[in-house]
Parts: sequence; structure tokens; C-alpha cells
Amino acid sequence: MSDRIIKAGTVITMDPALPRAEAVAVSAGRIAAVGTLAQCHAVLPGAEIVDSGAAALLPGLVEPHSHPLMSGVALQQPAVNITPFKDPDWSAVQEVFAATMAATPPGTPLLFSGFDALLHQRPAPKADELDRIFGDRVVAVVDNSGHGVYFTTALMKSKGWDVTAPPDPVGGRFGRNPDGSLDGQGFELPVLFAVVGEIMATLGNPLVAGAKYYAEMARAGYTSTSDMTFDLALKAGYEALAAAPSCPLRVSMFEVSTSDTYTEPVVFAAGDEWLVKQGVKLWTDGSPWVGNIGISFPYLDTEATRRAGIDPATAGGPQSMNYTRAELDAVLDKAVPAGWQIAFHSNGDLAIDLALDAYEAALTRHGLAGSDHRWRIEHLGGGIRRHFDRAAKLGVYVSMAPFQYYYWG
Repeated sequence: MSDRIIKAGTVITMDPALPRAEAVAVSAGRIAAVGTLAQCHAVLPGAEIVDSGAAALLPGLVEPHSHPLMSGVALQQPAVNITPFKDPDWSAVQEVFAATMAATPPGTPLLFSGFDALLHQRPAPKADELDRIFGDRVVAVVDNSGHGVYFTTALMKSKGWDVTAPPDPVGGRFGRNPDGSLDGQGFELPVLFAVVGEIMATLGNPLVAGAKYYAEMARAGYTSTSDMTFDLALKAGYEALAAAPSCPLRVSMFEVSTSDTYTEPVVFAAGDEWLVKQGVKLWTDGSPWVGNIGISFPYLDTEATRRAGIDPATAGGPQSMNYTRAELDAVLDKAVPAGWQIAFHSNGDLAIDLALDAYEAALTRHGLAGSDHRWRIEHLGGGIRRHFDRAAKLGVYVSMAPFQYYYWG
């Protein structure tokens, strides 16, 4: 890369000693100087001067909790996006269903992503309802939260689940009829992967969808992000995207604790500057807008929750926990000695309590109390003052999810 001096209307430096500048000098892909055009020219006298035409040039944004490759596959064609920000109600979603069926051969499996019970204002579908829409097609509909999936009887038959219903995996559960057979709903990541994995394999090259999603993030100003559901199956895809000359994103990985390799290091061909395994990820509970978070108080009984089919008498509570304390301790006792940063997804107050209890005990058990361990809790939708005070005391970072409050209240 040739030396360049990049100009803009203003350069926002994030440096209190020099909050604004005129230009940035770049050599071999690294910033060599920031200041006036003359100062930058003095550092790189032979550099090409590039006027960006931008009103402002500023450091890239960092997205600490994301899933860029899988988000691309789920939301870019040939998967079909039905998020409420695009299709605001169930009628609009049904129109997308009909148009997609008309445009694809009958034997083609279909994957839709983005159903939202609260914002689409109706309960999540089960197999009987989806069967009335799709007939004998293999179809899966992924919840907007990423914590639920809804599927047809034809999908169950394709896996033999109509004959032998699978057991619930660790960290997830299937919806079931009174006789134990599947009802066409599933919750949490292990179940979601079991349902949609084979469909995703039929959707063509995932790199195209991943690259489109990378480009969307870049256009929004992001230059660094994370994958909080990394699995070794995604490694080749991330390496291929990082190898592209114009790759706009650095990605840090938190490997799921349900993998067989979560305690092991991962070496990426692109090097740690572009891809790095940062830690291990667990989910202590589910999603607020699916109705499966670990809370000590009931959901509100409102028009919104009634439309979404979230019953305060049954939604949430201790039964929404994905792990026991003993199961969390077992994972921590393997991951912590290996040196990994830990991140727990915890929304409800009970789930946050469980995460903090497990963290405090593990930090003491492994001699890390008071160290700069940088363990994290993600989301904290039901967090209150005592949770944040306790997290601060333990040195636990809270990774908030403001989109939850912005879109769902």
C-alpha cells in the first residue's frame, strides 16, 4: 500500500490533546501522523494527498457483540429476511411467504429469518400453522432474537423426528405436544443449529451473504466486531473473508461452550490482527421477547404480551435457565485454566445472579480475584443496581444491549 495523506472536512481524533485535525498520514496501512496537512506532509513528504470529500473522518466503531457471518447467511439471499423493520406485521410476512413459494421450486427448502412475536404482534407459529401455509415443504423460520426457531412437519420428517423425537440438548429445548412429540418450535442455539443446519448447507456459498453483511456493517461505520457464537465450522468462512483485499472488519471470536474444542486455541491464517479467538461464551437464559428469560417476577399482562402469546403465568422464571450452577462450574473449570476470557449471556435477574455467583466462585477458585480478567455479562435486560454494583466489585464488564430498549421498550 502506497503512502497516503487523507484529508476531510474535519478529522475527529478522540484525543483530548488534539480533538480535531485536518489530515491523517498513512504508511504501510498504519497511521503515521495526525494533524495539519503540513505536519502530515513533513512526516510523509512523498505521499499521495487524497481528499476524501467526507465531512468528517473518525475512528471506526467497535461492535462488541455480534454474529457477522451467520447474520449474513440468515438475513441475505437466498435466505429470506422477514424482520419487522422490513415487514412490519404478520400480513406482510405472509405475503413474503407466498411470494417466496411462488418463486422457488416445490422441493427447495426455505429459510426465513426475523419473526418477532412482539413487533409482528402475534404468537410464534407451530408446525400445524406452518403446514397450512407451506404444505409439504421443508421450511424453518428463525426468530428475530436468534433464540427461537419454528419449523414444518416436513422438516421433522426429513430428519426422522416424526418417528423418534430427539431429546433436548444441553443448553436448549424443543417445544413438545402432550405425548412428547415435537410441536414445531425450538429454543436456544443448540436446537436452532440442529433445525436449520442442513437447510443452510443448501443455500449456496455463505461467503457471498457474509461479504454483503460485512459491507453493511462497514457502511454503518464499524471496523471491528465479534462473533459471540463462534464454532470451528465457521473458521474457513471467516478466513476466506479476511483474505479478501478489501475486507473491512476485524473479528474477535468467543467459542460456544457446547463445542468439543472450546478450551483449545485457534490459529487463523490471517493472523491475530484480523481474526482472534478471544474467549468462551455461554447462555444462562434466553430472550426477553421470546418469553424465556430467568426472572423472579412475572412478565407484564398487557395488550402487547397477549398479542405475542407471552403468558405471564408460564413465561420466564427459573425453568428458563439453560444451565445448572454445577454445569456452569464444570465449563469454567475447563476454560479458565486455559486462559480464556469468559462471556455469559444473561437477561433475567435470576440469570444474572447465577452468572455472578458462578463468576465469583470461579475467580476465587482459580486465584483470579482482583485481576484484570475482563470477564463479561451480555445484555442484562433485567439487571438492577445490585447486579451492576456486584459486577463492578468483581471486575466483570457489563456489555449492555440498548437495542432491546430501543426497539422493544
